[in-house]
Amino acid sequence: MLLGIAREVPELHPHNADNRPPLRLESWAVKAALRRRRGATALKKKDIEEIRRCTHDDGTLKLPEGVD
Repeated sequence: MLLGIAREVPELHPHNADNRPPLRLESWAVKAALRRRRGATALKKKDIEEIRRCTHDDGTLKLPEGVD
C-alpha cells in the first residue's frame, strides 16, 4: 500500500463491485491523526465505533476522553 497507512484484509468479504479486499488503517496512522485533533469537538460514540472498525489492531488505540 502506498505510504503504508493501510493494509488489505482479505479475510473480510469484499464490499465493492471490483472485488478488491477491504482495507484497514494502520494503528500508527490513526494515532497520528487523533493527536492532531487539538481543540476539536469531542468524538461521538458513532465516531469511535467507526474508528475502531476501520483500524487494524484497534486494541492499541487510546481514544480521547470527553466522548459525547
